[in-house]
Amino acid sequence: MLIESANDSILKTLNLGCFPKNVLDFQDSQDFLSQLVFIDYQLQLLIQNEFDGNELVPANVCKHKDNVNCQEKLTQLIGYTESITNNYNHINKEYQDKLYCSILLGHLYYLNSQTDLMYEVLNSISVNNSHYHSSKLTSNQNDFLNYLICRFNVLIGIVNHGPKSNSYQLWIEYLFYKERPFNNTNVAANHWLEIMFKYLSLTINNHGERQLTFSDVSALKFKANTNSFIRYCNFLMNYKFDININKVIDKDFRVEYSHYLNQLILNELKSDKKIFPNADENNEEIEDFVSNFYSTIGKKHKSLINLKTSKKYLVSLTERTYQSQLVLMQLIKVLIDLGEYDEALAALKTFMNYVDKEQEVNNGHIHDLLSIVGLYSLCLTRFNPLNSIKANHFKHNTSKKVVAELFTFSERLLGYLSVLKRDCNLSYDEDEHSQRFEGNRLSFLYNKYNTNVLLDDKSRFIELISSSWFSLGYFYYYLLAFETPSQEIGYSYQKKLLLYYKNSLIVNSTGNSNYLFSYALTLSYFNEITSSLKLCKFILKKFPESFKTWNLLSLVTSINSLKESEKFINNSLNIAGIYIIKCKNDEVEIPIFIKSEILQLKLTQLAIWERLYGTSYIMEYLSEVFILFYELFNVKYEEQISSGSKNYLIDSKWSHRPSFIDPKYIKDPVIHTTKKQNAKNTIKKISKISNVKQELKPLHKDTIDDEAKQILHDIWLWSSKIYFKIGMYEESELCIIESENIHKPNVKTYIALGYLTSQHQKFLSLQEFEKSLEKLEEFNGFDKTSYLENLLGLCKLFLLDDSTESSLFISAKDMNGGIIRLKNYLENFLNCWPIGYNCVEVWYFLSLIYEKIDDKILLNKCLKKCIELENLRPVRSFFSCDDNFS
Repeated sequence: MLIESANDSILKTLNLGCFPKNVLDFQDSQDFLSQLVFIDYQLQLLIQNEFDGNELVPANVCKHKDNVNCQEKLTQLIGYTESITNNYNHINKEYQDKLYCSILLGHLYYLNSQTDLMYEVLNSISVNNSHYHSSKLTSNQNDFLNYLICRFNVLIGIVNHGPKSNSYQLWIEYLFYKERPFNNTNVAANHWLEIMFKYLSLTINNHGERQLTFSDVSALKFKANTNSFIRYCNFLMNYKFDININKVIDKDFRVEYSHYLNQLILNELKSDKKIFPNADENNEEIEDFVSNFYSTIGKKHKSLINLKTSKKYLVSLTERTYQSQLVLMQLIKVLIDLGEYDEALAALKTFMNYVDKEQEVNNGHIHDLLSIVGLYSLCLTRFNPLNSIKANHFKHNTSKKVVAELFTFSERLLGYLSVLKRDCNLSYDEDEHSQRFEGNRLSFLYNKYNTNVLLDDKSRFIELISSSWFSLGYFYYYLLAFETPSQEIGYSYQKKLLLYYKNSLIVNSTGNSNYLFSYALTLSYFNEITSSLKLCKFILKKFPESFKTWNLLSLVTSINSLKESEKFINNSLNIAGIYIIKCKNDEVEIPIFIKSEILQLKLTQLAIWERLYGTSYIMEYLSEVFILFYELFNVKYEEQISSGSKNYLIDSKWSHRPSFIDPKYIKDPVIHTTKKQNAKNTIKKISKISNVKQELKPLHKDTIDDEAKQILHDIWLWSSKIYFKIGMYEESELCIIESENIHKPNVKTYIALGYLTSQHQKFLSLQEFEKSLEKLEEFNGFDKTSYLENLLGLCKLFLLDDSTESSLFISAKDMNGGIIRLKNYLENFLNCWPIGYNCVEVWYFLSLIYEKIDDKILLNKCLKKCIELENLRPVRSFFSCDDNFS
């Protein structure tokens, strides 16, 4: 008969590594377990605030600024715990309560350096090291007891811990006899298991004096327990010790461990009998191995097992288990890593049916809730069209079908997060209409929502919940930018986006710079400049090398103060310079996304100077952008080009096709000959740097990867725009041609040529814009920045440059048709948030159209929006910080 505990919900919360929301009220409770929970909470609070999060560092050793205050608090808590223990001596207590009490008192004694008392209290109760399971107890009670047994073993092993002690043998025995691994929902148990692993490792390698080899670990007794052995090896691969991880394990550990795992899997495949079980059978041995290995291996070490071998193994396991969620869950993840998104999507829908059936059988109970939340979070992120359709990962599912499935997955994930919120007693902004949500976007920086959660922001539990909320927000970000049918629906999406992004930070306000930055960027898109500015400064205090945050800070600041913005961007480039030198000295390759972020900083600096001093001022600094690119991508160049290569580009490089520019417009009387010649020489010099003879290791389009080529291609197009602004059309065209030499002609070059020819060759310009528009609509419409640039080019051609003397239209009817077509394009593009809705030029051109068709109401609305957005315009668009629009 199953015994339901009155405190079952409390035990569930404790197993998840949290405390009940009203834990402080437990001090007045008459229930013994409630008193113990209150003491445990005070103990964990003391460790967090006074011991810097070190659970097993005594007060007299802990280097704290106020040791006296720390000692007083510890002594008071010991006294309170002893009095509670004495007060309840006369009542019969359950075994779990006795064990819990001994553990708390023993832990407090250890922190107070009273090891004799600690040893005495821990040895006053007998503990069985094997996995505890009783059919008379609920799953929460069984999980709680196994958590306590693990915590007890850590403490009993540490009590005599020292250089000459063999107390770690107690841990080895525990790991040898440990029958079943903890699942992801056993957060508290996993935390203490990792503490055991940490001290076991430091004991074996004499606190970093020698490195652990795979042979050392294989010689330990618990290698016979495959699950314990693999769990420990995965810990060694992932845990960040106080000392460098390379000093804990040797350089060959990973290779030898990988060989062991692959051999283990291959042996399993060879012995696979493929007998499909009955529905009433379960195979705990298989599920325990799969869950233990795949959930603890870590993102950085997935390649330990060949993915195709891993897939083959998991597929074979589906034939040996009946509707195993754990096996299918890991198979879905492997399929995603292999890029087999269609198969992963189909498997996820099957997985949903498995979970539904389990809930029906178990009265709504969900086994291993955290793993399910993690799976939905992963799939919602990886299946997001920005990560899947854009990269052509789906072969048999359209964007529309994938989005429809994602709506279902997001609703499911919200439901599971609601259950987790109840089980962990978590608090958020309840919904997008709540006063706290609307009133203060940054309330998570000033108020701690969940004082009952004392886990570190970088813990797996916190990261999992935070990433789940973020994946929901990211989905609505996609919907706003690419799938919003009307502004009314867009408003509801905007509120959900802000709510979900903020909830991800409520549970994790410091652990992930990407979540913080995404929220700051979103706030800037909503023109909440003050909040965005504060959050950027907060991010940079925690992550000073977040270069995209520096860029956003400079752009947000430029709205009100160009001088202040200039100061920020100069500081950021100084930090970037130090970062580059540091990476070179350490022989560390800079990730390409960071290289791109640093280049964007330079472009922002020039944009600020352009606004402050004019376009002509920045002409002499154009070469610095290219030199920075070559430095970041380790391309050798010579600042002074030899005279022998002086005419290298004049005829050969730029003569691959006729010029688009009418010769009579090349000589612009406004531009002095000297200035034009200097500009032309600058272009030639920059181009030579990337095309010099072989002995200088040229930057040829076949010697750098596609991402680098795309970046250089964009820099040349940016240079073209600078020359175009000051009327140097020939030089502008030369830059376009250079971009085509780096990367084949594409929509960006078509658009650039469209602008270049819009003054004097309007029909050619229209042809280029029409060609690029056709290409953009052909490729799922993800390149919204190019689409915007193209649309504005057409508007300029039709509404500003067209004249009766040389019109593009053959009749008034033809002109009206063109204008109505533009109107439809612009009105639809307003639904694209933020890139369309926040664009001043879109509203301005719409106002011109409304003026032509005499719609005064809409004209007035557009002009008001123009003024509002113009007053909030940064020196560059915020999209320059956004990877989704780059």
